Amino acid sequence: MSRQAAFVAVAVLALATACAAPPHAVTAANVLYEEREPAGAPVPYEGRETLPASPVPYDPRETYETPAVGGRSVTSGLRGLVGVAVERLLLADEVAAAKFGTDSPITDPARERELLDDVAERSAAIGLDPRAGVRFFQAQIEAGKTVQRRLHARWLADPASLPRRRPDLATELRPRLDALTPRVLRLLHQAGPVRRWPAACRSHLAVARAAVEARTRLDALHRDALTVALTPVCEAPVA
Repeated sequence: MSRQAAFVAVAVLALATACAAPPHAVTAANVLYEEREPAGAPVPYEGRETLPASPVPYDPRETYETPAVGGRSVTSGLRGLVGVAVERLLLADEVAAAKFGTDSPITDPARERELLDDVAERSAAIGLDPRAGVRFFQAQIEAGKTVQRRLHARWLADPASLPRRRPDLATELRPRLDALTPRVLRLLHQAGPVRRWPAACRSHLAVARAAVEARTRLDALHRDALTVALTPVCEAPVA
């Protein structure tokens, strides 16, 4: 065999070996969660890889201090509701890290039912229609699971991007999520006047959301999840 022919044979063999090798050595032994994105390429995760060390800071001004239905007081109040929804979504990143590679499923029916039962009870106690409170929190749950699924898909595709720290789900994260519940329900209840007028509500909500997104610089993944989380805000009240 000539020197040139030998060189070509070696190059072809190297190319075939590279194409056959898997991009990452991820095995079933170290990835146990059962809920994945539909078959196909993982959903791209755009934006910065590190989130703020603390959630969106609570601003006591972002409440309904006046009974006015129009103007800045409404937008300010909705901004508070959007802000606390963002806080929950940022915590969903840590929940995803806590569950990844363990036998903790993304969907936990018992935990969800426990949360929704608590929401219904708390809603009734403050004069909010329990159906409205439960519907809003169902959306928060789905938004959080959207974040978890897409982060898990991303980490499967790129194990090097896995967070270095695994927070404790039971003792660290769930208490922080539960602590947000009364505040969410209070802001949702205070939004009652504008929620009766869906068209005006959507207009004010768009302004409030833009303000919060500008402040928090959410990436594409969290903006998509926020859309899910805010879906019930301006739905017509249940008769």
